[in-house]
Amino acid sequence: MYFANIETESYTAEDVLFFIRIKGKQHFFNEIYGKQVMERLFGHINNHHTISEYKNAHHHINLDKFSITDLTSSDYEIYYECIHTEIPSIITRCRGLREISYSEAKELILLACKFFVDFFDSHKYRLVVIHIIDNYVLDVMYRVAKHKGIQVLCLSEWVVENYRRHTIYGELIPFREPLEDEVIRIASFFQKKEKCFWLRGVDRFNRIRHTLYLIMRYWILFISRYLICYRLLGDRSYEYRFAHVWHTKLRYFFISQYFTKINARFIEANLQRLIMVPLHYFPEANVDYWMTDYRHSDYYTSLYEAVSFFRDRGFILIIKEHPFFLYQRDPEVYKRLVKYKNVHLIDPMSDYAYLLDLVQMVMVWHGSMGIEALMSGKKVICFDKNYYSQDLIPDYRHFELAKSLTELEQQEFIRSLLRGVQEI
Repeated sequence: MYFANIETESYTAEDVLFFIRIKGKQHFFNEIYGKQVMERLFGHINNHHTISEYKNAHHHINLDKFSITDLTSSDYEIYYECIHTEIPSIITRCRGLREISYSEAKELILLACKFFVDFFDSHKYRLVVIHIIDNYVLDVMYRVAKHKGIQVLCLSEWVVENYRRHTIYGELIPFREPLEDEVIRIASFFQKKEKCFWLRGVDRFNRIRHTLYLIMRYWILFISRYLICYRLLGDRSYEYRFAHVWHTKLRYFFISQYFTKINARFIEANLQRLIMVPLHYFPEANVDYWMTDYRHSDYYTSLYEAVSFFRDRGFILIIKEHPFFLYQRDPEVYKRLVKYKNVHLIDPMSDYAYLLDLVQMVMVWHGSMGIEALMSGKKVICFDKNYYSQDLIPDYRHFELAKSLTELEQQEFIRSLLRGVQEI
């Protein structure tokens, strides 16, 4: 089957390397890549060669296999050819590397480069299958594989079930021309009311239960991975070296003081100067790796920048927490946001969240919210260009250029997106 202009059936088991993570091959193949996707694209392969940052695959990405003194002049030549000029981007986009010193970050990148140069020289794979790049290890693997002339296929989920995108850094890579009935079907999907961006998500009880689980999970991983595996045993694997960085605390639950209530009268009275801003997960590949300008991958500083811009121009921002990230964001972010007099921070589980549908302009960084808003007739602006913004969605500094799409423009918009995704 062809996917992203690659005929997957032309590759044998010896040709293909599949990246997996901690829960193992079956979980990654069935839940992350997708069982149907694997059967359609690689059903002819019985013996899957796998590689992982953990010791649960045929090949273990072991950053302790080499020391910095093992790098040869040839290794450095490859580093300069495919990595060196991108060092600022690699460090800034990686949620782990940007938490440590530059010298340590660069050394980890050099060790990863050495590992993959040695690995691809020793194993003659022709195709590497990965999921979304979300840390420097995958980033370096992709760059070295590309340098070696190895094809890399990224099986990234899309918002529509059974569709997959092939994208490396979030960009749209056109590789097919969709049929007209497919365009109409997917346009209809995005126009469904229940699919729109104000979807409330899980109920509050399950949100609290999940967050308590995350707190407990953090401390277990902090002790087992960071203190024991990294600090005591010296394992520099990504999940061990950075197991202490992202955590949730009990104080994250006490955030009701930051949320404000709105009503229909308020919306109607201020409609011409309201902008809806749905918050993103952070850190996440959507804002770390998928921003066009890597210098914007620090989401919060870009958020404050946009809020300040619209405050100076008399606009009111209604900022809604992501329903699946409630109780997981540091309250300090909320505390800073509500200091802006033009901000109303909304609880996504509130009874009045549905009123956000009345707001006619939406600002996004990434994610499906912008697509859904455009297809529901709203004006959309973005902080930075993304894979679907094209020439239709202006950046926030040119918000006055935002427009609602006609029915024909909506269909052409969906057609352009479908050129870079495929149903499998």
